[in-house]
Amino acid sequence: MTVKMGEDLTGPPQANRILSTLSRNNYFTERRFDKEPVYQYHPLFKDFLIFHARKTFSKKEQTVLLRSAAKLLEEEGQTESAISLLRDAGD
Repeated sequence: MTVKMGEDLTGPPQANRILSTLSRNNYFTERRFDKEPVYQYHPLFKDFLIFHARKTFSKKEQTVLLRSAAKLLEEEGQTESAISLLRDAGD
């Protein structure tokens, strides 16, 4: 995800600081450079976050988040990832 995607999905304007700190401290987050920095979670960390999201958010909230994330991915040209999230949302 880009910093803008993180901010659009979660709302906090400090997404850049959070993602940069996770990457710099090797907290299961990798930073890659394209036109702008792109962050990717380690698969185990991603699974951990998904597990906790399922426990924390209602099914309706999860569906809203998945659809929002899919829209952001689609806007960035990441169609396959967007389709995967829409499938997870039951769409």
